[in-house]
Amino acid sequence: MNSPIQASNGVSANQIISGIRRALDNDATKALVLNINSPGGSPTESQRVYHALKDFRDRHDVPIVSYIRDMGASGAYYIAAGTDTIYASPSSIVGSIGVISASFGFTDAMENLGVERRVYTSGDNKAMLDPFLPEDPQTTERFSAMLGDVHQQFIDDVKEGRHALADTPYDDIVFSGAVWSGIEAVDVGLVDETLMLEELFDRLLPSDDGYPSVRNYSVRGNALEQFLRRMPGVMASVFSPATQDQHSIEMRY
Repeated sequence: MNSPIQASNGVSANQIISGIRRALDNDATKALVLNINSPGGSPTESQRVYHALKDFRDRHDVPIVSYIRDMGASGAYYIAAGTDTIYASPSSIVGSIGVISASFGFTDAMENLGVERRVYTSGDNKAMLDPFLPEDPQTTERFSAMLGDVHQQFIDDVKEGRHALADTPYDDIVFSGAVWSGIEAVDVGLVDETLMLEELFDRLLPSDDGYPSVRNYSVRGNALEQFLRRMPGVMASVFSPATQDQHSIEMRY
């Protein structure tokens, strides 16, 4: 599936977790692969999948691994960190461990146009970061601290899931939001190995005829769509970019 990692208008944590559960409930499943292609999405949805994967790994003996295709960044990498092993293509883009919230300021434009902004709230911070009001340094500091807290949760979970990053000498840059190619990601500990997806299938599901049997449990866009293919073997889920609601304050991985 190629959809944002978010609760609506994309693929949600519920959908991803449901696909994983179905794969693991199938006695014929020999290995489970999350086929990832995404620059991220919702912090909450990504965090939910990460912790669900930890629980699945504790309760099942089936290998649970990730494969990063074009991109496995931000929230998508958060999810990958919840699997046993992370593989990528040599040319994949990996990393972006950080949090972002973007907005605009229109105060000068409104003044030039002679537009008056009228906002009524019952709380001093209810209109926090309203793009039509001047920035308040105290509010900005509080919001930055909140972003920092979410970022630290991201870092802590990645370090817990990725033991190679627990004491990385690249700490300052690995968790700075920077990205790497698949080959570079191996050097800094974000990825275990680079190879092609077909090679990974062959390794996980060796067969006499050279054609591993693969069953795709991914969801396209919403939970009502049917599975793409129905053959026993490896589960694959694909994630892609998140969009931003322009009418609300939003954080994204």
